[in-house]
Amino acid sequence: MSNWKPITNTLVSRGIQSRVGGFTLLESLLVLVITSSMLLVLSSQVRPVFSQIRQQLFFLEFEHLYRETQQLSQAQGQKLTLQLTTNQVTNGYQVINLPEDIIGPNQSIVFETHGGNNSLQKLSFQTPSSTVHYQLYLGSGKYQKTSD
Repeated sequence: MSNWKPITNTLVSRGIQSRVGGFTLLESLLVLVITSSMLLVLSSQVRPVFSQIRQQLFFLEFEHLYRETQQLSQAQGQKLTLQLTTNQVTNGYQVINLPEDIIGPNQSIVFETHGGNNSLQKLSFQTPSSTVHYQLYLGSGKYQKTSD
């Protein structure tokens, strides 16, 4: 026979009592509920911040694409069109998708060979909290951004 004995038997036979520590099902569920509720509270507070950051990044990208299209039409010596729809902006070379919470106008801007546009269009983007307007200036290709 073998001299090997299970560890628990050896400990009990020497008078040492070991208590295996662990969590009960109730304690585990309690920790899970508390952790989940904390995550839900934090995520609901962070979501609007991420939405605002996405909006600001979109407007920066739009302004960059506007200037880039203007410079490209001037450099190539040909007309280029910046097409805006409710869900994207494109100049034929690049596409920017609008965030889900921004609604864009269905308009197009034509840049002449000298880089300017021939319209006094007002572009309006609807966000959940405001409306952002871009008033285009005739010929120069410049714009003024305002928000309601």
